[in-house]
This record gives sequence, C-alpha cells and structure tokens, in this order.
Amino acid sequence: MPALRQEVTIPSFSFPAQLELQQFHASFDWERIKELFRAFTRDMSEAANNGVAWVKEHPEEVKNTGLVCAAVVVLALTLYALAPAICLLLGAVIKLVFAVLKLLHSLVMIPIELVLRTVTAIINAILYCLGFTPSGVRSHSVASHGQSALYGPNTNGFFSTMQSAGARRR
Repeated sequence: MPALRQEVTIPSFSFPAQLELQQFHASFDWERIKELFRAFTRDMSEAANNGVAWVKEHPEEVKNTGLVCAAVVVLALTLYALAPAICLLLGAVIKLVFAVLKLLHSLVMIPIELVLRTVTAIINAILYCLGFTPSGVRSHSVASHGQSALYGPNTNGFFSTMQSAGARRR
C-alpha cells in the first residue's frame, strides 16, 4: 500500500505563527481577521482537495467505508421506524408467555386439587363411618367405644372436642 501524504492521514488546520492572535484587543484589527479567515479557508480547501485526491486514488477503501456507514444509517433508521412494532411484539410475547405459564399452572394444579379433594372426602367418609361427626362422637360407634376404653364414658371431653374439630377441618 502506498504511503499516504501527511495532510490526509493527520488533518492539521493550524495557522502560520505570524497569523496567530496574541491577545484580544479592544479594537479589532479587521485586516488581521480577514487574513486569518483567508488562511483558514485556504487550509480547509487544501485539506478538502487532498481528501478528494485520496478518495480518487483509493476507491475500494472509500467504497467499503461508505457501505459500512450506509449500513449503520439504514439500521438506525429501520430500528427507529420499527421501535413501536417491536414494543408491541414484545408485549404480546410477554402476555403469551404469562398465559402459557398460567395454563401450565392450571393443568398441574387441577389434578393435584382433584386428588386432594378426593383424599379429603374419603378421609371424612371414613371418620364419619367410625363415628366422628361434626357435632361430636356418635354414640354406639367405633369412636365412642374407643373413647370409652381410653378415656371413660365422658363424651364432652378433650378427645371428642378435638375429633369433632378435625372432622369439621378446623
């Protein structure tokens, strides 16, 4: 690759030393300002000409750089134009995921709840058959005979109260 001229690779817009302003004075030296402006425009024109010459000498690098810049601009404009649609799409996706999770929760919990209700109904039926009712231990039942054997004939005691509360699921 040929070496590039210094003006192209290192842009320099410094003015000659004799044109630099030493200090700001109360009265403007219009000739000096015009001279500075002319020097500035001359340097800018020279830098532009050097840039144009470099572009003409290296069209492949310019094309690649231009394509990258164009792609970045097109991508930025596309994202800006699609931002509302992207937000709506993300919102819809989040709602869909939430609905699927809710459905999965329901599909998992329905069988579990069904099993728990069935087991509870079976246990309540067994307790009722044994003589444990919501109002207490039923007389002449397996529960009353067990209570009499363990705690004596008192049906208003601790045993019957706790069993009654258990039968009522409290």
